[in-house]
Amino acid sequence: MWKSMLECHHKQFITISLAYHVKSSSSVQPGEHHRQAAMHLWNEMDCFSSSFKNWVTAHKSYVEALNAWLQKCVLQPPQRRRKRKVSFPPRQAVSPPIFILCRDWLDMMEALPTEELCKSIKDVMQLIRNSFEHQDDQNKPKSESQECGMLENNEQEAASGSVAAAEGLQSKLTTVLDCLTKFSEASLKCYEELKQSYEMARDDYKRVGPNAQLA
Repeated sequence: MWKSMLECHHKQFITISLAYHVKSSSSVQPGEHHRQAAMHLWNEMDCFSSSFKNWVTAHKSYVEALNAWLQKCVLQPPQRRRKRKVSFPPRQAVSPPIFILCRDWLDMMEALPTEELCKSIKDVMQLIRNSFEHQDDQNKPKSESQECGMLENNEQEAASGSVAAAEGLQSKLTTVLDCLTKFSEASLKCYEELKQSYEMARDDYKRVGPNAQLA
């Protein structure tokens, strides 16, 4: 799964990186259809941000619950029950592979670049929100003298602002897809390392046995 997602997000990153802003479009004033498109993008980014955070939280909670449940399966030695608990897997014992799997799984989740991706999504949403506020300021009613004196300047500012906004949005979206690609890449790497770690723990457990001690 992670390999397919990495390939998909990498293609998206390449596409947005190569996106070309047509210079002639700078003369087009942002209209209602631009606002609707921006609002649609904001809603999609908001949904994506919420879904991603919920997925990360649910995934982490699931692994934490597995670890907590496995800890209840550890029988404490009688001489240590009144002192301190023995964490599992113990350092010198050959642990069942499920303990190794869940321990490493949780550690790897903590190392994923989750915050970087969430921040990049937040930056895109903030940029779109700022563009809405800027348009609202321009649409405020003005006196006739203000309109006559500032009409030409407003047209030039709107045109340059439209170009800057488009370039800024492209830059922010490029960052999002770059972070998403890196997150998928890190997830794929973690999956491969986790699989290898589990297979090694499984082979050790089969070879040495559950009651053996490592040298």
